[in-house]
Amino acid sequence: MRCANHLNAMTGVTCDRCGKPICPSCQVKTEAGILCRQCYRKGWRSRIDQRQLLRMSATGLIAAGFCGILWGVLDMLLGIFPEMLISQMISEGSSHSALAFLGALIGFSYTLLLAIGASYVIGATISIRTRVEYGWHLVLFTSLGIVLGYAIATLLARYPFDQVHFIRLPADLAAVGVGIFIIYKRLYEAKV
Repeated sequence: MRCANHLNAMTGVTCDRCGKPICPSCQVKTEAGILCRQCYRKGWRSRIDQRQLLRMSATGLIAAGFCGILWGVLDMLLGIFPEMLISQMISEGSSHSALAFLGALIGFSYTLLLAIGASYVIGATISIRTRVEYGWHLVLFTSLGIVLGYAIATLLARYPFDQVHFIRLPADLAAVGVGIFIIYKRLYEAKV
């Protein structure tokens, strides 16, 4: 299709508000998506409608489910070593508290990597699907996706819970918090 303003320019992008085809020189990227200059001037730049919010939530749920399952499988595979260290500390008493610390540190390290990876995958998936590149809506749905992904992974990899999992829980929650903080810095604070 041809750009509405430049008839010689071919494009596959339309304005998210009025639906008019627009070429790259006519596009304005905003929190509300890609807009034509006329809609941008009318003040649509920061409004996200219910359709986009619904698309964000549905995309976030699907991405969180996928990341949660993948996270859970990787946790089952990678979580064996830290859990062995923590279990050994529990069985031998408090004389091996260094083993528990080492197990929690290793668990924190790979959970942090998985949380960061999940935050990028969920944030990018929502951003691509809704064409919203930054803003608090994107941060909110990505953060909820990370928490949901972690919950799915925990239920998949660690259910039924025992003492080992409760020892690792603070480190895991700290890793999830760091993942949320990184996505906040990347998708909101750097752009606003």
